[in-house]
Amino acid sequence: MKRLLVAALLAFFPASAADFDVDAIAEKAAAGDVPAMKMLGLYYKNDFKTAEKWLAPAAGTGDPEAMYMLAELYDKAGKGLDDVFPLVESSAAAGCVEAQLKIAKMYQFGRKGLPSDIIQARRWYDMAAAKGSREAMRQLELIYHRKGQDQIKSQAEADHAEWLELQVKQGNSDAAFRLGRMTEKGIGVPQDYARAAELYTIAASVGIPEAQIGLARLFEKGKGVRQSDDEAVEWLLKAAKQGHVDAQRKLYSLYSFRLGKPEDGYAWLLVSLSELFPTADDLTEVSPELKSLMAAMTPDQIEEGNRLAARYAETIRKKRKKKTAKEKS
Repeated sequence: MKRLLVAALLAFFPASAADFDVDAIAEKAAAGDVPAMKMLGLYYKNDFKTAEKWLAPAAGTGDPEAMYMLAELYDKAGKGLDDVFPLVESSAAAGCVEAQLKIAKMYQFGRKGLPSDIIQARRWYDMAAAKGSREAMRQLELIYHRKGQDQIKSQAEADHAEWLELQVKQGNSDAAFRLGRMTEKGIGVPQDYARAAELYTIAASVGIPEAQIGLARLFEKGKGVRQSDDEAVEWLLKAAKQGHVDAQRKLYSLYSFRLGKPEDGYAWLLVSLSELFPTADDLTEVSPELKSLMAAMTPDQIEEGNRLAARYAETIRKKRKKKTAKEKS
């Protein structure tokens, strides 16, 4: 969210420091231009007094992002609850997701002397999650699953499942994955493999790798769907090519020991080990599996496996580069 906020502000101004005309931006800010005030607040983030000079009036206009930025400035300067909390609360109430996350964590962990209040934490996490915050969803899962008493935990899980169902109906793919996982395991809802497959498919179709792995698992075992190794491999490949090590290692296992394709299994094992041990000079020294697999392969199979591994690694590199470029845009 911070990166998005900075990117949004930079859209108003030149990107390079050489093109950044502080005097011109200050003139706009002095005339009451709130985006200019916020830009100067960022520019002077390491100069507390100057940053406050610009962020305080911007926050005074009721701008949610400016209030959050000023709260962050105060927090990092070591100011207390009375200075930080009102700004965070007002920003969160106005819909700033980053502020909603911050106030939720303040309540969750009792930061800055604020009494811990899980109910309030859940309330703010719910608001952020409703806007698609994956961090909020992760924190909600931790809250729901860490309840101490079994009865409370069971009710909390049921409440969470109900909330996720509503999110799925609103088109939230991440919620579909999380509810799919709960449905597959029977957590908070009756265990239903067919429904889990439906939910995983929603999430997997938009590229969530964990959902792709979950769907592959159901196809491999024939739970809730017809058994199909081909379908399992297809979904695992989608996750593996995003750099997901669990999917890569599952492909190694399927190809090597079930589908009779040691070259492909060897290739994905190499890729996964390269992800796990990027500085290793000899991967056979860190993986008895690799050494054992190579002992059962012919030189031609190993050569083909190396060629495939290089191709897969390049595919992953390109996907990551594309994803990074998209996040920065």
